[in-house]
Amino acid sequence: MFWYAKPEAEPTLLENPWRQTKGEWNDKYCGEIIQELKEFEVGDKITKAQCLLLGPVISGKSSFVNSVISICKKRYSNSAYTAGRRWTSVTREYFSFDCEDEIGKKFCLCDTAGMMEKEEHGFNVENIVFLIEGNVEDGYKFNPTNTIEENDFHFRKNPMLADKIHCAVFVLPATAIDRLSEMYMEKFRILQEKLVKKDIPRVLLLTNCDLFCDEVKQNKRNLYRSIKVEKVATKAAETLSIPLSNIHPIVNHGGGEVYLDPATSIPILLALRQMIHFANDFIEKYTKKEKMENARRNKRENVTNMMMENTTNK
Repeated sequence: MFWYAKPEAEPTLLENPWRQTKGEWNDKYCGEIIQELKEFEVGDKITKAQCLLLGPVISGKSSFVNSVISICKKRYSNSAYTAGRRWTSVTREYFSFDCEDEIGKKFCLCDTAGMMEKEEHGFNVENIVFLIEGNVEDGYKFNPTNTIEENDFHFRKNPMLADKIHCAVFVLPATAIDRLSEMYMEKFRILQEKLVKKDIPRVLLLTNCDLFCDEVKQNKRNLYRSIKVEKVATKAAETLSIPLSNIHPIVNHGGGEVYLDPATSIPILLALRQMIHFANDFIEKYTKKEKMENARRNKRENVTNMMMENTTNK
């Protein structure tokens, strides 16, 4: 009789986290990040970082908005209506969400219709560009087959820096990375090119990591130790051309929780912190560029005025 040794199961958790954080995932560390966000000052003249959430239907955009507002309010909130398991987007209008607490005053989350594959659903790229440029006001109802026109009531003709989007946040379920169609990827690539040209910082949220990985479902603190989550984050970086450091696996609040677990809140806060920092970088760069352009314009005007004066004197 021969005895065969049972093959050892492949490890599912890393001994050391693939992404390091400064503290243990508890109320103390959660409070430290919140305090850091409270003390952070956004821009010079601009006081709010505008972050645009982009992704397909049921990707977790509205759930992320609810999660952030819940953390700000220190209780579960359902301010942004979530789609559940539908095929069409609940978000038909363009809305921005913010809180008037110490953290909420630093940023604004802009929620949009789902960026779908089919042209008759969700967003078209040109509407996204108008959004980024600050031309679309709150409450605009999207018609996915048409682009907003300049004579529309919700079209802002002369947007200020405060009206523009300062950071683009893509939202995708971790379970979807292996299932992105070529049609969707083409839409994604076109949008990426436009964002890069406009120097808009990009962040990716990988949602539903608890549904993607059993180790995370059992314990949210395994998020950065999960081999499966590390692999999908790395693949997302390669597939979508977004740096791994800009990719944040998260689990949104609201999955049957009766209180806000700091192990759920901390990855969300780390993502939010980067979004605000990146938006602030964009604001500073844009403001500096604007000042330089104004200085050059004033210099040209002064030279022109001097030449006209000299001509007049002659």
